[in-house]
Amino acid sequence: MLFVTEPPGPGLEPDSMSYLGAAESLVQTGRLSVPTTGWWDEDSTQPLHHFPPGFSLALAIPMKAGLSAVQSARIVMTIAAGVTVATITWLAGLLSGMAGSVVVVLLFVPFGALSSVHLEVLSEPAFLACLALTLALMVAAPRRPLWYGITAAIGLMLRYAGVALSAAAVVWAFRGPGSTRERVRGAVLAGLPSAILGGAWVLRTLLVDVEIRQVGVYPDLRANLALLATTLADELVPIVGHVRLQWLLLPVTLLALIALIRGGLARARQQADDPRPLRLFQACGVLAVSYVAVLVFARLFADPGIPFDGRLLSPLCLLLVLVMTCSLVSGWVRWERSLRAVVAVALGAWGVGSAMALWDRIDDALTDGLGYASQELRDTPLAAWLGTEGRRYAIFSNHPMIVYFRTGRPSREFPDWSDSAELADFADVLEERHGVVVGFKEEYRRLIPAETLAARLGLVETLRSPDGSVWMLPPKP
Repeated sequence: MLFVTEPPGPGLEPDSMSYLGAAESLVQTGRLSVPTTGWWDEDSTQPLHHFPPGFSLALAIPMKAGLSAVQSARIVMTIAAGVTVATITWLAGLLSGMAGSVVVVLLFVPFGALSSVHLEVLSEPAFLACLALTLALMVAAPRRPLWYGITAAIGLMLRYAGVALSAAAVVWAFRGPGSTRERVRGAVLAGLPSAILGGAWVLRTLLVDVEIRQVGVYPDLRANLALLATTLADELVPIVGHVRLQWLLLPVTLLALIALIRGGLARARQQADDPRPLRLFQACGVLAVSYVAVLVFARLFADPGIPFDGRLLSPLCLLLVLVMTCSLVSGWVRWERSLRAVVAVALGAWGVGSAMALWDRIDDALTDGLGYASQELRDTPLAAWLGTEGRRYAIFSNHPMIVYFRTGRPSREFPDWSDSAELADFADVLEERHGVVVGFKEEYRRLIPAETLAARLGLVETLRSPDGSVWMLPPKP
């Protein structure tokens, strides 16, 4: 696979390497392996562990049929999007009739966080499909805990944050009607699929001697909260180029949303003849609280790199779309004409702004490509060298994702600190494996600066490109 020759398609992010690389490895070798590892390892790959296997397993199916990685990603993500839209359309129609089916689609499609994750090779589209199915089963079939337990377990196999779906399924089953024994039995059934699949995956990672996450305490949330505020402004007040106006309108928008949802919840409580609308609000609340708790816990104790951005908030956006739909449809017939006009104008302005922002992103994807598929990373002297002469060398890099997406080859990272003994060992490995150091200007995590590493080891720069350089050991006299 050589992504540099592919036309612009789904955007490629750092996670994409793990998903696509593991899928390719599964098809070719029968193992779930990621195409990068530390400089000291003899093998240039390592077992998949930072992400669960579900998305890679799904990608491997069309790959096994002979399709390319990009084509496989398009197919899987399109199917996932279809499942999500079909499920929420059916659910909204079940609760609010044809109007609900129309409104939920009109809210879903332009929502930036929801649409953007379908433009990149990420597990979120499939996860959103599992979230929608789990929610639909919780609302329409609350006495079938095994059913929504299974969809929650599939979500767990797509993202570790899917433990939120599993926890919500257990809570939902336990809070249902019946005796304590019946509710405990339901909770056990809801959690059993996740316990089996999740337990099997954890056992596998222990057997291959890798860590899923490095547990610690990472308390500083200032950057996360700042990004959260920016994300809310971009998603709820999508006014491109008017940041100050966004911040002025954000509190008003949040208050309006709260009032809208409170009104919808009050009307749902009054529908004694149909408990399903109220059940939707309750199920969305359980899922939202569970997801937020898992997200914050993971950021504090498992991964300081977790951002509170649109991608991570997309499940909450899907839940918001559903409760907004129910609230809008139930309130429209009761509101005064003036209030309807205000709501219509506000939604119209939001829809236009969201559509414009989304179109800009789609245009970038079609013309230039997103992330590692962008034109500026494909057509450079360094990209050409990696695809030709660079194939004769073992690559040690500060950004293995770029190497993989340009060449389809695995690579190793170079050292992350400048200890003299470690650098001496690295120089020996570099010589032994006929390796080169490829330092990109863009790095995905903190390592020794390539220039510093080259200076410490006396490496010779053999190629300089706008996006990075290549250094080699000097020839022996």
